[in-house]
Amino acid sequence: SLKHPASPATATQKWKAVGRKASKQLKADSKGSMLVDSRPSSEVNEEGLPPGSEGGTEPRPSTPPPRPEAFEQFKKERGSEINKIFVANKESLHRKKKEALELSVSINELKRKIDQLHQSLETRRRERRERAGGVLTTEAGEVVMEEQEYADITQLRQLKVQYWGQFDSLQALQREGQ
Repeated sequence: SLKHPASPATATQKWKAVGRKASKQLKADSKGSMLVDSRPSSEVNEEGLPPGSEGGTEPRPSTPPPRPEAFEQFKKERGSEINKIFVANKESLHRKKKEALELSVSINELKRKIDQLHQSLETRRRERRERAGGVLTTEAGEVVMEEQEYADITQLRQLKVQYWGQFDSLQALQREGQ
């Protein structure tokens, strides 16, 4: 029958114990004088091992906590300042994204109004030309327009100013987010 050899750790520990016992015993040097182990008996146990190393039952160092737990602990202790900055930056980015979304919706609505007003203005001009048989001008060469057409042109200019103002704000917000 085959026997399993002792594990390497066990064999090594046995050899160390044998070596310690041998070193404790009296030895003769080359002149025949006797030498004694200089270690006090409190530093070794009966097997010749240091205290706390009871034949391979040394306590293993504890294993580190799982990665998520270690990260949470880091955020609470040494990394608390970094975590505060991270959370503040994250909230700021969230607010900026929300503001950018609202600006985008507003810009799109303004663009829709501008397009509708521009279409209405072009329709009005076309109808006026058809009625008059061409473009109406004064003796000084100025184009004659109806009051409603003038109001539409004024409103169109105001909407374009709002549009470009909001568009510039959106671009500035997007540059901050990058």
